[in-house]
Amino acid sequence: RQEKKGFRAHAAAGNSASPAVSRETQQSIVLAVESDARCAETMRGMLQQDGYTVVIVSTAKEALDILRSTIPAVFIAEVESEDMSGQDLCLIVKRNERLQRVPVILLTRSAQPADYSASHQMGAVVCMAKPFKPERLLHVVRLVAPPPAMKNAYGARVSNGAIERTL
Repeated sequence: RQEKKGFRAHAAAGNSASPAVSRETQQSIVLAVESDARCAETMRGMLQQDGYTVVIVSTAKEALDILRSTIPAVFIAEVESEDMSGQDLCLIVKRNERLQRVPVILLTRSAQPADYSASHQMGAVVCMAKPFKPERLLHVVRLVAPPPAMKNAYGARVSNGAIERTL
């Protein structure tokens, strides 16, 4: 098996940094690099309520450790991360054959046209200015990776498959 530089698979036993995750769960994982605790908790609550499994880390290194064994449905990263720019992190993801189809959303504090352009050149599907409206981020995540389950008018969870069969 050929593997890209920096992305070796973790041994299955005893690796607490990247727990084993089923393929079904991976399809609903949103992995985010967010250093602001309040923003991270807002993001976590909003996305979990929509049915996503949310993993939020504060550094790019932690995200890369998780990406070695997990393919998230969506990857969100801060452009101005302390240990590595979100744009560089996006480029690493997009150059990795196993991860290249993962939609990347970048968050920036600067909101300059050059940031948006550079983010798209690196492969990000969206670059959003911070602070952002949580509903807008949720809308973008839903567009690139529909939630694994929705609630019907009575509050019962309905899987996407069940919704598609009724259409």
